[in-house]
Amino acid sequence: MGSANSIALITQIHLQQNRTDLALKEVSAARKWAQDSLLVNIAESWVGMRVVRSPVFNEGPLPSSIFPA
Repeated sequence: MGSANSIALITQIHLQQNRTDLALKEVSAARKWAQDSLLVNIAESWVGMRVVRSPVFNEGPLPSSIFPA
């Protein structure tokens, strides 16, 4: 568990490395302990934008929710 700042930085690093799977895992873990954090919400939106733009998801209908509840 880290701070919201470190989660945002780690998420950006994973996205720069095209490791959307690791960024999604990081944000999902942070969501459990920092539900109301603005930085975690922003990091979640970065991952969401990357996943929606991914060619894998453009081939079919978009999932109703990218992030598990």
